[in-house]
Amino acid sequence: MNALVIGASGQVGGALFRKLEAMNHPVHGTYHSVKEGHLFPMDITKRKQIEEYVSDFTPPSHIFIPGAVTNVDFCETNPEETYKTNVLGVKNVADLAHPDSRIIFFSTDFVFDGEQGLYSELDLPNPISKYGQQKLAAEHYLATHAKKFTIIRTNVVFGPEAQGKNFVSRLILNLQLGKEVTIPKDEFGTPTYGPSLASASIELSDNGIYHLSGSKLVSRYRFALEVAEVFGLRTDLIKPILSADLKRPAKRPLSAG
Repeated sequence: MNALVIGASGQVGGALFRKLEAMNHPVHGTYHSVKEGHLFPMDITKRKQIEEYVSDFTPPSHIFIPGAVTNVDFCETNPEETYKTNVLGVKNVADLAHPDSRIIFFSTDFVFDGEQGLYSELDLPNPISKYGQQKLAAEHYLATHAKKFTIIRTNVVFGPEAQGKNFVSRLILNLQLGKEVTIPKDEFGTPTYGPSLASASIELSDNGIYHLSGSKLVSRYRFALEVAEVFGLRTDLIKPILSADLKRPAKRPLSAG
């Protein structure tokens, strides 16, 4: 495997990059806004920048695309800006990649409406947020235009991350600082450990859509309590709240995973 990881400075991308290196696969990684010394700059909205990495000149056998604008509320309030990255950026990679390069795209359970939960690959998507709509649009483009594609839907990814932006990292930091946090008690998912997701993603080699996640369905609130208990932090600082009461710009699928 000769791999390219687009967005290797992020949570999933970093786990992928480290795993591929540990397996002694030739791998290059890119970053967009958070610079790391061993990564190369790339803006997937700029087609000329992509050509250097994915065109006919020494094309990678596998192109992983975990990089995206994942702030759901920012996507809701800035749909045109985020569409350029989350949809048109993926289109650019698909258009410029060598036909024999396998594109592995990371999507989300936000492509569903959250009415039933524990979704299978056969369930019909029905996104209720701009973020979910953008991810679904990117899925459709890859499925209809890429010769070799693998779409991976996951959710609530946590684990080692340089930026510390994932749910668990931010929760631990706030609790260590003695800050009270409000966590939705009616949002359910299947939290996914980043390094495990990376390992499973590397093993997939067939066209199609795959759901990869942790095996335990749990509310965000219950998950937060478990994190606090494992790390010996104060559970009384974690306050349950209904998702609607947070009054966030984007709707969340409640019964997801």
